[in-house]
Amino acid sequence: MVENNNKINVDELTICDAQINLLISKLKVKLLGSNEIKEKLFQTEIQVSRSGEGIVTLIYHKPLDANWIKKEKKVKF
Repeated sequence: MVENNNKINVDELTICDAQINLLISKLKVKLLGSNEIKEKLFQTEIQVSRSGEGIVTLIYHKPLDANWIKKEKKVKF
């Protein structure tokens, strides 16, 4: 998250569904383990349905290469 041009680390969103917080923590572990995945990352979006299914979207504003695709396969959880 960014506030006043400063990056803010978000570990938990108390007003969100517990499944979203679980996905946030899993995503952070995966991103911290891969410089290629987090390097060009601009934004993430996390959505959870009423049935508990979740989707994580990684948004990039720069072109991704073949090396990124290899690393991306490790992000699945």
